[in-house]
Amino acid sequence: MSRSAANVLSARQLVGIAAATLLASCGTRAGPERASTPDRAARQERVESHLAPLQIGSTTLFSLSLGDLMRVLGIPGTSVAVIDHFEIAWAKGYGVARAGSSTPVTPETLFQAGSVSKPVAAVGALSLVESGMLDLDEDVNRRLVSWKVPDSPVTRERKVSLRQLLSHTAGTTVHFFPGYAVGAPRPNLVQVLGGEKPANSPPVVVAAVPGTV
Repeated sequence: MSRSAANVLSARQLVGIAAATLLASCGTRAGPERASTPDRAARQERVESHLAPLQIGSTTLFSLSLGDLMRVLGIPGTSVAVIDHFEIAWAKGYGVARAGSSTPVTPETLFQAGSVSKPVAAVGALSLVESGMLDLDEDVNRRLVSWKVPDSPVTRERKVSLRQLLSHTAGTTVHFFPGYAVGAPRPNLVQVLGGEKPANSPPVVVAAVPGTV
């Protein structure tokens, strides 16, 4: 759902950032010629009409079209962009920019980046691991400077590693960050991690033994 936020990106911008990060870490690779226009149209139609089925374990709950899924979840608008061989194959908006409005979503409509930033950050971190600048399994506090993972009874047994942070097994708290409206006071990263005003989320602490859940 599109919304006014401090850090917003369009689908094209998000795809560009992801592609640039991948290119920087993997190098440019030549690929086969891109699909013809009819093929792209067919692939786009498959994405729109047959989303991957939602599954829990081995149970398939449902498989819907993009439009049906938006209606089920009450999403007024969304934007999709697909990368094929490091280029945008197609991008398209669906629905409206805000519930009750008539402004259509386009590939340039701004959305909060949100969790889309996670794979981009992971690629950057793993590139540093590959170059030998970071170690996946060392205590991250050996490298952190402006903020460090707070000590707690559970970190005495095991320290937090980069591998755990990237795999969501570090035992840390705060699993959702609501973002900030345009024009509202914005915290810096240290304030967000420490839960200090104007941050609107609690401090990040380690509540479970790293690597156990």
